Parts: sequence; C-alpha cells; structure tokens
Amino acid sequence: MSDLKTFLDKESGCPKIKPCPDTVNMFAMDGQMLKETLKKIKDVDLKLMVCDPMEVDNEKQPNRKRKFPNRVTKGVELLRDGMKVMGDALSEWKHNHFDSTDIREKFLTHFSHLEDVVTHLVSLADSG
Repeated sequence: MSDLKTFLDKESGCPKIKPCPDTVNMFAMDGQMLKETLKKIKDVDLKLMVCDPMEVDNEKQPNRKRKFPNRVTKGVELLRDGMKVMGDALSEWKHNHFDSTDIREKFLTHFSHLEDVVTHLVSLADSG
C-alpha cells in the first residue's frame, strides 16, 4: 500500500501538460470535417449508386493473342537477319581458315545454341 501511495504522490506532483490553443483549434476543425464527411456518407442513397452492367465477351478472351510492341518485333527480325549473316561468315571461315579449327568448333557450338534461342524468339514473335 505504501508503494501505491508513493507512486500516486509522485504522479500528482507532476505538472499537467496543457496543449497549445492552436493545436486544440486544429483538432476541433479536423473533428468537424470528419463529422461532415460521415454525414455525407450516411446521406448517400444506395439506390442511386446502382451501376449498369457491362457486356463482356468471355468467349473471345481466352483466345485473344497479345501483340508484341513493334520494336520487339523489329529487334527479333534484326536478330534473325544477323544470324543469317553470321552463318554465311562461318561458311566462308570454314573455306578460308584451316588452322583455327578448335576456335571455330567452339564458336560453332555457341552459335548453334544462339541460333536455337533466336529461332524460339522468332516463333514467339510470330505467334503474338
């Protein structure tokens, strides 16, 4: 009990904090705005808020294909054309340089993988 009495004596000894008059006015204005907003929300007639239904063609939606942006399609075309040019250059390299077969074989392996990827990109771009 004495601990409680000591605690209460300390609490009553603390000065009361008074808010600034501007703060009180600001809170009063905010409270008034909230009351007005709540009143407006309550006054809204729910029957007036009925929306007209939109017609949606659900049959065509799953079959609809998205078109790639023009720059993507153009980039894929450039890749395909570049692969043709590189393929021609590799053919010439085969006929002109016999001494660098190891490098050429490594390059052909990577070129083949790149060709597969570009072919896949072309098929994606053509389907979109």
